[in-house]
Amino acid sequence: MLTLDAIATAPFSTGLGNEHPIENGFAFLTPYGLPYLAGSGVKGILRRATQELCADGVEGFSGEAINALFGPETVNKPEDAQRGALDFWDVFPNPAGGKLVVEIMTPHFGKYYQGNETPHDSGQPVPVSFLAVPAKSDFDFHVVCHPSRLPAHLQSQWRSLL
Repeated sequence: MLTLDAIATAPFSTGLGNEHPIENGFAFLTPYGLPYLAGSGVKGILRRATQELCADGVEGFSGEAINALFGPETVNKPEDAQRGALDFWDVFPNPAGGKLVVEIMTPHFGKYYQGNETPHDSGQPVPVSFLAVPAKSDFDFHVVCHPSRLPAHLQSQWRSLL
């Protein structure tokens, strides 16, 4: 297992696209009401980062390594499907001050973004409030590796790659 501790440098929101009565959802773990970042989201972010490092030619990052760690991204035949060696736990931030905060975004060109008008200075900005985990909050990321799913050369290298 690998545990990485992090401190947020900016407010953090998760689940803004989730359905919600006021149209700006937030990801709370049911039934506990805790804010969280799904482990699948952490996995997706790290997979994309490793793909970028591979494309940049960074040593240790290859298509073989990425597929072994995360599993193949696409599978043409069901018999080719395999699980990656890494399991990512959900992340439960510890909000600084013990509370969530309200953030506000103010789109100035709403009708332009909806495809109805060209952008201009006479539009009416509409403030949209949403919940966020405040800056300086603690995050603990947990990753479990199943070394038997890795090629021998990656069994001792997976931690440093992450």
